[in-house]
Amino acid sequence: MGKAGVGTASELIGRFAAEIDDRRMFYGLLASATVLAAIVQPFASGLVVTTLYFIFMYVALAQAWNYISGYTGYGTFGPHAFIGLGAYALGAQVVYLDVSWPVALVGVAIVAVVVGAVLGVILLRISGIYFAIATLLVAEGMRLGFLAETTYMQGSIGLTIVRLSSIEVYALFGVLALASTIIAYETATSEFGLRLMAIREDEQALRTLGVNPLRYKLPAFVIHAVITSLAGAVYALSLGFLFPDTFFSIDLTITILLIVILGGISTVWGPVIGALLLIPLQEGLRLEFPDLHVLIFGVALVALVIYLPGGVMSKVKSAVEKRHSRGM
Repeated sequence: MGKAGVGTASELIGRFAAEIDDRRMFYGLLASATVLAAIVQPFASGLVVTTLYFIFMYVALAQAWNYISGYTGYGTFGPHAFIGLGAYALGAQVVYLDVSWPVALVGVAIVAVVVGAVLGVILLRISGIYFAIATLLVAEGMRLGFLAETTYMQGSIGLTIVRLSSIEVYALFGVLALASTIIAYETATSEFGLRLMAIREDEQALRTLGVNPLRYKLPAFVIHAVITSLAGAVYALSLGFLFPDTFFSIDLTITILLIVILGGISTVWGPVIGALLLIPLQEGLRLEFPDLHVLIFGVALVALVIYLPGGVMSKVKSAVEKRHSRGM
């Protein structure tokens, strides 16, 4: 009986991994997850709803990181630059232009496109560790800049903005997670996605073929900027206040990196699996060890790189391939 149960579970996992790239399978799973999220919300406690919308937030952020870092190999350590940009772009519009938050979100997307394009043109001319360090320096520079700006953004005192209900935040992050996952899937299965992956494998070879890699890297970087900035804006709406040290925090980027490494870099479902596994654990650690959770996460990042370099999805696919190679 037990063996039959194990066999059935193994077959289901195998079937899932084998068909993971199938369009019907993908959209079926996504539709099921959306319906489940809508059904669960009215019956969940406040803590559960908060944990779920943080999962949604990090799914979107991890997918956005994958657009530029997973697919092209341009590893960025600066997602928190765009998280903070989105938060403050929304805050400036709501407070000083007196616009509603939905209109402000549109403004955030426009700002992210412009800033993402400008930074992309500059930063994407370098690569490797230099690119990673440059993105980190940009984020730190923005944090220090907003701390120093006390006339409009109030520096370290902070800026108070409208705060949305947990239900509204849940819905917004849910839509953002859904949209970012669809974009990730459509990118990964398109010619555009193949060009991004070709950049990761051998960018110089593309140049010798007469292809300008910037034509593909730049849109990927802008998509990363827009999704990340929108997530930052919704995060700001969930808190109702803006502090540079909150929204330009390296903690946010560390969490994103842990999620994509745990779930699987440059995979569509990796960010989803990573967020589902990591965020509940993170929230528990934050409550139990408020002064040590960053250190614990740093150690976890190193351990994941060493012992699970391909993430959960790579292990699942590897197990399925071995099973099929044995003649199943």
